[in-house]
Amino acid sequence: FTIPDYDTAVPPAPADAAVGSFEYDLQHNYQLRWASWDAMRAWMKAEQRDKSIEFLRKESPPRHSSNTAWDTTTVYICARQGTGGKSRYHPKNSWERKISSKRTGCPCRLTVKTYPGTAEVLGFYKAQHSHATGDENLKYTRLDAETRAEIEK
Repeated sequence: FTIPDYDTAVPPAPADAAVGSFEYDLQHNYQLRWASWDAMRAWMKAEQRDKSIEFLRKESPPRHSSNTAWDTTTVYICARQGTGGKSRYHPKNSWERKISSKRTGCPCRLTVKTYPGTAEVLGFYKAQHSHATGDENLKYTRLDAETRAEIEK
């Protein structure tokens, strides 16, 4: 049974590209590519500096023993999202703070994967923020160790 003039919107992946493998991810969602983990860290540091944002490592989910298509997956999220759940702390007073809460539920996230047999790293970056970036966001970001050392000189 065939359907004439039927064209799928997404071309199928080659039969040899296993789901989650380097080739599969490169063809689908992972649009960023670095030569090494150090190159990815340098890019991430530059992105944080240029946009005055902060990435926090949220999770590194374990690989299932049967899946050998990739080595590690690491998820970084915008610090304005928050890495934990809802706070259980209930303030005793209703005083207003000068600087409002850092958490806005920002959807920005960076997912990075490493693969066996190659030093290359692929990344999926959702760059949309639900808050202002740049100078307006500086009051919500932490100083990195290098900047702090430079200030203390």
